[in-house]
Amino acid sequence: MSLTKASYSLITGAPFNVLDYGADPTGVANSSTAFQVAINALVATGKSGRIDIPAGTYKMNSGITIDASVCTVVGYAALLDFSSFAASTGAAITITGASINYFGNPYFNGVNVIQGLKIQGPGQAVAGNTGVLFTGSGLLGSNDYAMRDCEVYEFASGIVMGDVSYHLLFDHCSVFLCSVAVEGQSFANAGARNVFHRCTIFNNDYGFVLQNASSGSTDITDCVIAGISLVCILIDGGHLSVTNSDFEPGGSHSALYRTLWVTNDVPGSYSYINWHGNQVSVKNATTVPIYGIDGSAILTITGGYLFANHASNGGVFGSVGTGTGTIATFNWSADFGANPQTSFASATIETYFHKSFTNSIDASATDVSFGLVEAYTSVVSRNGFYKNNNNSTSVTALATFTSISAGIATGLLVVRDGTSAGMGLFLCDPSVGVVVVANAVTGLTVSYSGSQLGYTLASGTTPRTLRWTMVQTSTV
Repeated sequence: MSLTKASYSLITGAPFNVLDYGADPTGVANSSTAFQVAINALVATGKSGRIDIPAGTYKMNSGITIDASVCTVVGYAALLDFSSFAASTGAAITITGASINYFGNPYFNGVNVIQGLKIQGPGQAVAGNTGVLFTGSGLLGSNDYAMRDCEVYEFASGIVMGDVSYHLLFDHCSVFLCSVAVEGQSFANAGARNVFHRCTIFNNDYGFVLQNASSGSTDITDCVIAGISLVCILIDGGHLSVTNSDFEPGGSHSALYRTLWVTNDVPGSYSYINWHGNQVSVKNATTVPIYGIDGSAILTITGGYLFANHASNGGVFGSVGTGTGTIATFNWSADFGANPQTSFASATIETYFHKSFTNSIDASATDVSFGLVEAYTSVVSRNGFYKNNNNSTSVTALATFTSISAGIATGLLVVRDGTSAGMGLFLCDPSVGVVVVANAVTGLTVSYSGSQLGYTLASGTTPRTLRWTMVQTSTV
């Protein structure tokens, strides 16, 4: 009795090979059917296994579906050529099947689902096509799988995390020449820590478009995101953690580069973003904010470096007026020339530039030791960074006392006269009053009224614009 190829592989434990099912590695004949037959044969065995794709170019006229709970697909310098796809053909590779579910999975594969493949599309301008789609239904979606050492290019969307896709790992993958490199579909039940590690995302219009308004969670670490024509990362709700990655926005769309853009397409969505140790280089001048906050967000930046072309004028942090939330930055370096630190237009965002602490050394100690540590607990400012903000307080009458709403204002107050120039620096403490360090603002005095700190202009009738920043301190 002769054995079928599937039975032989099942008995011997040998991988299934697409060549045994009629795939053509020369790129002449269509191999889509052979690929799907091989996958279906493995699924029919009732056991998980591996499908090998030997070196070569495989012409693919239609998409294939891989049940990841059964199949691991490994390529050996193999190129899958989906360049014949017409508009709106759909996904070249659809990943289904759950590694973990509540109904008892008979396979529990839970390993690399795709490895070592080059996946080519019809071009980023051919709409309605996706390179790799992770999806499912109900509770049975793609989860706990890894995609490694793959290239995906020339699709409208390179990699899409669709419904019920979570706990995915993308390791050492490249996505390029796509309209959107990586997409988290809106309203999909996708999230719960999808991780991109040591990936290269380059020469796309958008790097990441994450629209998971309810449960999305994405980690990007040790990645390079470069040559992005419009936005490196767009997020509309959910959680995002970006660490130790290099960003270089810039491409064919002149003056419209954003590193990060928080949108508000889904009302009520909130974005929580941790941005740590990243290097951002905006080499070409941009007229839009480098970090655009047009949706509800909490953005925390720690460490890292920002360089912005000095001809840029869209602001480092900016909003067109719909943004809301808080930006807190800690100990990071920046070179942005005359580019304004903030450019909010009627937004309700507050910006806090924190330093963790400053140290003083006790000279009487025999060893070098720390004395008092002054902790900057908050930076209160309705004007962001005082010298570059659009909001202001206009004083039109003589001797007008104006509260700056700093609560119990203790710390360092910086005031700038935006009308006739001049700055003032004041040390403020309700128990001792106001100590003038330097004051070049004509007619300005600063004093307390109760616990509220305010200022008075003693001369002049021309409306004056004063901008201020209050750094509140405490001794710990």
